[in-house]
Amino acid sequence: MKKRLTFFANSSLSIIIYKIAYILSTLIAINLLIYFAPKNSEWVEMNYSQGIYLKISSLLSNIFGVLPFSLTEFLIIAVAVLVIVTLYVLIRNFSVTNFLKYLLSFLSIISTAMFLFWCLWGINNFRMPVENFLPFEKNKYTVNELERACEILLEKTNNLRELMEEDINGVTTANQDYKKILNSSSDAYDNISEIYNIIPTSGKIKPKPMIFSKVMSMLNYTGMYNPYTAETNINIDEPIFNMPFTASHEIAHLKGFPKENEANFISFLTCINSDDMFFEYSGYLSGLIYCSNALYREAPEAYVKLKNNFSEGIIRDLTYTNEYWNNYKGFIARFGENNNNVFLKHTNQPEGTKSYGLVVDLIISYLMQNEV
Repeated sequence: MKKRLTFFANSSLSIIIYKIAYILSTLIAINLLIYFAPKNSEWVEMNYSQGIYLKISSLLSNIFGVLPFSLTEFLIIAVAVLVIVTLYVLIRNFSVTNFLKYLLSFLSIISTAMFLFWCLWGINNFRMPVENFLPFEKNKYTVNELERACEILLEKTNNLRELMEEDINGVTTANQDYKKILNSSSDAYDNISEIYNIIPTSGKIKPKPMIFSKVMSMLNYTGMYNPYTAETNINIDEPIFNMPFTASHEIAHLKGFPKENEANFISFLTCINSDDMFFEYSGYLSGLIYCSNALYREAPEAYVKLKNNFSEGIIRDLTYTNEYWNNYKGFIARFGENNNNVFLKHTNQPEGTKSYGLVVDLIISYLMQNEV
């Protein structure tokens, strides 16, 4: 009996040592990746982002893309249930040994998930800036250039808004349901991939509508890319005229552009070069919002002058959007934004959620180059 107890004690100790060694080795591997990748951005670009990653994402997308629903949502629910059940079992059978065993198992899973995150997608955060591959230079804009860019965007948006269908409240609506919009978002990339080689061509990508879209709105999320399944998940409860831009943004993440300003710019390019006017409107409206917000901060008087030229239709759309998101202000929204902010800062985007607005530099450079 004594020998048997000794055997189990030694066995438990061996498992503990193994798990600790596994966790430490995984964390070391992650830190080595994070240390060396930024110093070798050209290698990351040519070998990972334009090579290994495209094969990984294509494989995962082909496997999980056949599912008509978002597997991501079910995984989130499964993880939440597993955590609750584990805590319940631990509390019911609490002991120092059990606590240590569950803690090490939890840390093993977390470290594995972190390692897979970087290998499956995260290393793209250290690729070369997208502007290195664009046919124009990204420059720090002047206030005059910002004002001119806003004028160009407003003219385009006003013209397109006149062609949009409206609901009974005078707000832009679509002549197609959200399913068709999501399916069309992949086709919209065909035009842009022919113009810019850095944006890879790929097979049919099907963004997934999220069942719990209202929960996404409560968290202040419009979309989510899951690198473990290569799924682009879309909040279908947001105003429908914003959906083409959101879907294109998430597809940009799938194509290997994790930085929010770059994903926003690629989404902008994709939408305004689309053959679908609804996508064009969504792209120009989003570009106008980002640039006019920047103008408001840097030249309030010029912003007021610009806003006076907004068509009544655009004002109704913007008012509807603001009212929609104001319904979800509160603790949960702040939690969601803070969570996203921390995530971005830990994935080589030090500006956090402010990085979304950094797209203004790219939009202005693009517009100024095209105007010339």
